[in-house]
Amino acid sequence: MLFENRLKIPTDYLSGERDFVHIAQSHFQSDYKEFLEAVESGDLKRAESMYTGPLLDGINDDWVKKYRLTCQKMFEELNYPASQKNLDKENNPITKLKAILEQQKLTREKHFIPLLLRKDEVIFGFSVRKGDILVDFEDIVIIVLEKGTKSYEKTIKGFLKRAGLTEQAVKILDENGVLEIIKIRNSDSYEKKDFSN
Repeated sequence: MLFENRLKIPTDYLSGERDFVHIAQSHFQSDYKEFLEAVESGDLKRAESMYTGPLLDGINDDWVKKYRLTCQKMFEELNYPASQKNLDKENNPITKLKAILEQQKLTREKHFIPLLLRKDEVIFGFSVRKGDILVDFEDIVIIVLEKGTKSYEKTIKGFLKRAGLTEQAVKILDENGVLEIIKIRNSDSYEKKDFSN
């Protein structure tokens, strides 16, 4: 009642968890959220037009600094050399994957599940759902599953069933593991390395 009366926020836009009150994002416009959506959808022109400088410049609270750094990294990633950008096309799954995982590193709730599959284990007849991201490297495949409303376990089991794979054929990664693989694979000095162990 306090929030509804003093801040004019309808109670159906509020939820509570421990000592925190959360406001539904649909109630407020956020250029931060729109920037992330543009990056995640691969709309590079929109993302570039939305990034006008450091996030909440002038506010130096610790919680702001991590989000500011994430936005800066995403923006820098969008602006790597034009010759490379032309090769990658505008809807590069690696750029999208990096943006999603950089953002997920900052959140408590994990909405995406990164998996590593060895290429010799994968039969490419399975369907990839709309929210999933698949990156096919020379010898491995990284697939990031969108968790949705299902549990972590049900999401993975559903994918394994659709792909005709066993649990032994996949390795669950964390965000840093995937970002490290991408960094190494994109480096000029990359040598084939077994990431499946």
